[in-house]
Amino acid sequence: RPPRSTLFPYTTLFRSIENELLSITIVAKKGITADAYSTVAFSEGLKKGMEMLESTANIEGIFITKDKNIFITTGLKNFFKLSSTDYSLSSR
Repeated sequence: RPPRSTLFPYTTLFRSIENELLSITIVAKKGITADAYSTVAFSEGLKKGMEMLESTANIEGIFITKDKNIFITTGLKNFFKLSSTDYSLSSR
């Protein structure tokens, strides 16, 4: 029997997602908006997630892949500085 938790549907969802992403950070005016876009963008993967954010006003994102490449939406490019030599800043 699965454990009972309000997060159970979400933790089950994330365990079933297999894509190239390690992490996503979303920048939005409201935290709840960023949380929702983060969930959808992560589940869509890098290409579709980036396309979604680029076509949405006032939402920006940073995608980190499992092979340590970083992809940044257009609106954040002038505000992001890579400080680690372990990662690479990638262009689309």
